[in-house]
Amino acid sequence: MESAPNAQVSTLLEDIAEAGKSYHQNQLGARERLLSLAYSLAAAVELPSETIQRIAWAEPARFASTKIAVDLNLFEILKEKKDAGTTTAELAKASNADPTLICKLLNYSFGMETLLDAQAAQRVQ
Repeated sequence: MESAPNAQVSTLLEDIAEAGKSYHQNQLGARERLLSLAYSLAAAVELPSETIQRIAWAEPARFASTKIAVDLNLFEILKEKKDAGTTTAELAKASNADPTLICKLLNYSFGMETLLDAQAAQRVQ
Protein backbone atom coordinates (compact mmCIF):
# COMPACT_ATOMS: atom_id res chain seq x y z
CA MET A 1 0.00 0.00 0.00
CA GLU A 2 1.39 3.40 -0.99
CA SER A 3 1.74 6.17 1.57
CA ALA A 4 -0.21 9.38 0.96
CA PRO A 5 2.77 11.39 -0.41
CA ASN A 6 3.75 8.53 -2.74
CA ALA A 7 0.15 8.17 -3.91
CA GLN A 8 0.01 11.90 -4.60
CA VAL A 9 3.23 11.73 -6.64
CA SER A 10 1.97 8.69 -8.54
CA THR A 11 -1.30 10.45 -9.36
CA LEU A 12 0.54 13.58 -10.48
CA LEU A 13 2.83 11.54 -12.72
CA GLU A 14 -0.16 9.86 -14.33
CA ASP A 15 -1.85 13.24 -14.81
CA ILE A 16 1.35 14.65 -16.32
CA ALA A 17 1.55 11.75 -18.78
CA GLU A 18 -2.05 12.40 -19.83
CA ALA A 19 -1.50 16.15 -20.07
CA GLY A 20 1.62 15.48 -22.13
CA LYS A 21 -0.46 13.63 -24.69
CA SER A 22 -2.88 16.57 -24.86
CA TYR A 23 0.06 18.93 -25.24
CA HIS A 24 1.46 16.96 -28.18
CA GLN A 25 -1.99 17.07 -29.79
CA ASN A 26 -1.97 20.89 -29.44
CA GLN A 27 -5.15 20.85 -27.38
CA LEU A 28 -6.29 24.19 -26.00
CA GLY A 29 -5.10 24.72 -22.42
CA ALA A 30 -2.82 21.67 -22.44
CA ARG A 31 0.38 23.66 -21.97
CA GLU A 32 -1.04 25.50 -18.98
CA ARG A 33 -2.33 22.26 -17.43
CA LEU A 34 1.02 20.56 -17.94
CA LEU A 35 2.84 23.49 -16.36
CA SER A 36 0.47 23.54 -13.39
CA LEU A 37 0.93 19.81 -12.84
CA ALA A 38 4.70 20.17 -13.07
CA TYR A 39 4.63 22.83 -10.34
CA SER A 40 2.41 20.58 -8.23
CA LEU A 41 4.82 17.68 -8.69
CA ALA A 42 7.78 19.84 -7.68
CA ALA A 43 5.89 20.99 -4.57
CA ALA A 44 4.99 17.39 -3.71
CA VAL A 45 8.58 16.15 -3.79
CA GLU A 46 10.46 19.25 -2.65
CA LEU A 47 11.61 19.23 0.97
CA PRO A 48 10.80 22.30 3.11
CA SER A 49 14.51 23.13 3.32
CA GLU A 50 14.74 22.99 -0.49
CA THR A 51 11.77 25.34 -0.77
CA ILE A 52 13.49 27.81 1.54
CA GLN A 53 16.74 27.58 -0.41
CA ARG A 54 14.94 28.07 -3.72
CA ILE A 55 12.90 31.05 -2.51
CA ALA A 56 15.73 32.72 -0.59
CA TRP A 57 18.67 32.16 -2.92
CA ALA A 58 17.96 30.61 -6.30
CA GLU A 59 14.98 32.68 -7.41
CA PRO A 60 16.41 36.12 -6.50
CA ALA A 61 19.71 35.24 -8.21
CA ARG A 62 17.85 33.95 -11.27
CA PHE A 63 15.81 37.14 -11.45
CA ALA A 64 18.90 39.35 -11.08
CA SER A 65 20.88 37.50 -13.74
CA THR A 66 17.91 37.55 -16.13
CA LYS A 67 17.41 41.28 -15.54
CA ILE A 68 21.07 41.93 -16.32
CA ALA A 69 20.86 39.79 -19.47
CA VAL A 70 17.73 41.69 -20.58
CA ASP A 71 19.39 45.05 -19.85
CA LEU A 72 22.38 43.96 -21.98
CA ASN A 73 20.03 42.78 -24.74
CA LEU A 74 21.67 39.34 -24.62
CA PHE A 75 18.56 37.35 -25.49
CA GLU A 76 17.95 39.40 -28.63
CA ILE A 77 21.61 39.17 -29.64
CA LEU A 78 21.57 35.38 -29.14
CA LYS A 79 18.35 35.14 -31.14
CA GLU A 80 19.92 37.04 -34.04
CA LYS A 81 23.03 34.83 -33.98
CA LYS A 82 21.10 31.60 -33.36
CA ASP A 83 22.35 29.52 -36.27
CA ALA A 84 25.65 31.25 -36.92
CA GLY A 85 27.11 30.80 -33.45
CA THR A 86 29.16 33.37 -31.62
CA THR A 87 31.89 33.83 -29.06
CA THR A 88 31.71 35.34 -25.62
CA ALA A 89 33.94 38.14 -26.89
CA GLU A 90 31.51 38.88 -29.74
CA LEU A 91 28.56 38.88 -27.34
CA ALA A 92 30.47 41.16 -25.00
CA LYS A 93 31.23 43.58 -27.81
CA ALA A 94 27.64 43.53 -29.11
CA SER A 95 26.26 44.16 -25.61
CA ASN A 96 29.03 46.55 -24.55
CA ALA A 97 29.82 44.35 -21.54
CA ASP A 98 32.79 42.56 -20.04
CA PRO A 99 33.43 39.10 -21.57
CA THR A 100 33.79 37.54 -18.09
CA LEU A 101 30.38 38.89 -17.11
CA ILE A 102 28.83 37.52 -20.31
CA CYS A 103 30.40 34.12 -19.71
CA LYS A 104 29.11 33.98 -16.13
CA LEU A 105 25.63 35.15 -17.15
CA LEU A 106 25.42 32.50 -19.85
CA ASN A 107 26.68 29.74 -17.58
CA TYR A 108 24.18 30.72 -14.90
CA SER A 109 21.35 31.04 -17.44
CA PHE A 110 22.00 27.54 -18.79
CA GLY A 111 22.44 26.15 -15.28
CA MET A 112 19.14 27.64 -14.09
CA GLU A 113 17.44 26.69 -17.37
CA THR A 114 16.62 30.27 -18.30
CA LEU A 115 18.28 29.31 -21.57
CA LEU A 116 17.52 25.73 -22.57
CA ASP A 117 19.00 25.15 -26.00
CA ALA A 118 21.95 22.81 -25.46
CA GLN A 119 23.12 23.45 -29.01
CA ALA A 120 23.20 27.19 -28.28
CA ALA A 121 25.51 26.50 -25.37
CA GLN A 122 27.88 24.75 -27.74
CA ARG A 123 27.69 27.58 -30.29
CA VAL A 124 28.82 30.13 -27.69
CA GLN A 125 32.52 29.68 -27.15
